Amino acid sequence: MKAHDIAGFFADDKCHMAYDLHTHGLTDAEISQALLKAVIGTWVILVEDGVIVIPIDPQPVRTIKERKPRDQRKAVPQPRVIKWPSRKFEKKPVDGR
Repeated sequence: MKAHDIAGFFADDKCHMAYDLHTHGLTDAEISQALLKAVIGTWVILVEDGVIVIPIDPQPVRTIKERKPRDQRKAVPQPRVIKWPSRKFEKKPVDGR
């Protein structure tokens, strides 16, 4: 199965042949680590050479709404204070009688 183009890596013909023909003699974990290192190294080279350009997101322009003069502002309602009724509980003996 052919990998996506982004998963390509720079290597000489011997390395590519060993990878394609599975003659490298590495475990799956070792080959995965080597391939990841090769792909990332290729990306670094392509970015440094300007072949791949990573755009920086522009910072959003933050607009601050101008406030109304004090005499035109609405009053902020005060929180309602709730007075809960106090309840007195009968004391029961500890032994349940």
